Amino acid sequence: MKTMKEDFVPRLNEFTEMLKETYSLHAENIRRLGDWQKELADQAEMVKNELREMYQVHQPRHSSAVTTLAQQLAYTNAFKEAAREERSAFQQLVQQTNEHLGRLSSFWGSHIEALGVQHMLNTLKKHYGVHTSIQKFKRWWHKSRNVEVDLLAVSDTTAYIVEVKNQLKEDTFKQMLAVLDKIKEKVPEYAHLKMQPVFVCVHAEEKVVQTTLMSGLWIIRYCGFDTENAKEKFVWLRKDEEPIHMLG
Repeated sequence: MKTMKEDFVPRLNEFTEMLKETYSLHAENIRRLGDWQKELADQAEMVKNELREMYQVHQPRHSSAVTTLAQQLAYTNAFKEAAREERSAFQQLVQQTNEHLGRLSSFWGSHIEALGVQHMLNTLKKHYGVHTSIQKFKRWWHKSRNVEVDLLAVSDTTAYIVEVKNQLKEDTFKQMLAVLDKIKEKVPEYAHLKMQPVFVCVHAEEKVVQTTLMSGLWIIRYCGFDTENAKEKFVWLRKDEEPIHMLG
């Protein structure tokens, strides 16, 4: 477990960043190869025009020049075809890299959600008297799913609405306000409780954290994917009351 926290997570983070860098390099190479293809196509067209002119006007006296231009046209077309094949190969690499990134993102998104939910559930049980919890809480009405939260945890006085996000954005807070309204309206068994919104995130800009209009919002960040000093732990970013020291 210690190796997992101190060694594996930082190495995994480095590997993820390396894949992202590789994707960017592949994309840049595709752009350059596209430019070269265009330049070679323009050169080939120019040589064709010169050859056409020589055949029509100067063929008898410039047969050597015609031969040279014909060779140049052949070389240009060969380079153009090579650039096309190389560009196609890079496009396949980009697609494969993007697929790997997508799989990593999907896998670690689920992994972080599980970590965040379990961590908050343990904390809420230990320090806040939570006795009932539902992971992936959902409530339907009018034949459609209208509300879903990653964790609903309940004490005698408070319902903790926990959402796990990769990136906190302004829209994220607006969505939470809508969820809180729906729970108060459509989940009557918890309507008498205080509603405490909680976000567990991986990335959050300080400006977004500080400017949110939601009063009493809790924000906890997972540090396992920090570019520098990645650690398997959670830290408070915002909490109105005195924070509890939270370690992974």
